[in-house]
Amino acid sequence: MKALVIADNEKVIKRTNLTLEKFGYDTIVYRWLLKALDNIEEISPHLIIISTKDYPRHWKTLTQFSCWSKPSDTTASSFDVIQFPQVILIAGDNFSDEERDKANTLNVAGIFNDDDGDGIYAGLEKILSDLDSKLNRPKVAEDSKSEPCKSEPSEPEQPEENKPDEEEELKTVPCSFVFTNPITLALVSGAARNFNGKTLEFTPDIPEFIRTLSEGTSINAATLRILDDTESTDSIKSVTADVISNDTEHLVLKITA
Repeated sequence: MKALVIADNEKVIKRTNLTLEKFGYDTIVYRWLLKALDNIEEISPHLIIISTKDYPRHWKTLTQFSCWSKPSDTTASSFDVIQFPQVILIAGDNFSDEERDKANTLNVAGIFNDDDGDGIYAGLEKILSDLDSKLNRPKVAEDSKSEPCKSEPSEPEQPEENKPDEEEELKTVPCSFVFTNPITLALVSGAARNFNGKTLEFTPDIPEFIRTLSEGTSINAATLRILDDTESTDSIKSVTADVISNDTEHLVLKITA
């Protein structure tokens, strides 16, 4: 079994590795989240463990991005009991109740504290033990295991009378998009919609991160994941994009490669 650890603190990485080894996991460590996103499909991990201290804004993006993945190596039939990869968060004392609610919405498998004593992480050990218990249960019904991960709502529900006409309403396509701002080098996450193979519309989680992007700006470090929930397949690839328009809160992008 493989575990992908995304963190930048050597002590946290070492203790996480010790705990994972106890449960028979081979560990792959990434210190750069965008690089990890690029390689999730190739790694095909059973677990993803990410530090919310090192990536306080982007752990949600990674969770949404990865929850559609399933490892190619599922020779043990018991792995079909739960959907992979399971995401576990390394959190500190400042991880708020609001963030925990978001983690629950995204079906995070567990959260443990990074100042939990010495040696192995007792909190992580408990989470892994619980996952092992789930794996040993009888197979669930086909309908229940095919249900995709929940995504954090990007916009509040509008009152019925204020909803746009059906033909005007934007249809969210099954894709995810993240990129590095070529000017500030900030990692930009958000909601992608209306992807037609050539262009897409993008609303960032943090509007401030796109305000330096003028029309015609080229984005050379981006990751696009096209999700197919009618079949158990998807694709993830590195792409480039050009900014068609930017109203400071909303981008229209042309995917160029």
